[in-house]
Amino acid sequence: MKIALKVLGAAVALFFALTVNADETFDGREIAQAMKEGFANGYVDAEIRSSCLIQTTAENREYVANEEGCRESLIKLQGVLSEGGGLADQIDQVKRFRAQYGI
Repeated sequence: MKIALKVLGAAVALFFALTVNADETFDGREIAQAMKEGFANGYVDAEIRSSCLIQTTAENREYVANEEGCRESLIKLQGVLSEGGGLADQIDQVKRFRAQYGI
């Protein structure tokens, strides 16, 4: 997880470090922003999937099989996103997952 978080941090830093030239259009900046958000959303989703094992009961209800490990990973991920200036969407993504499964 530490390596993945470093990769995320580097990617986010790279996106923020890109300068906008005077001849770039507004659409170009929107595309860069959408790419940054898409990458970050995908990373958070992958981190959740790798940390939390979702199972289904006979009644077709989902639950987290490894609740304690999942909780610890999500708390760390949420902390890193909050401290590192993560995008609000990604912080909310972690919060929604935690609320959905009561973690």
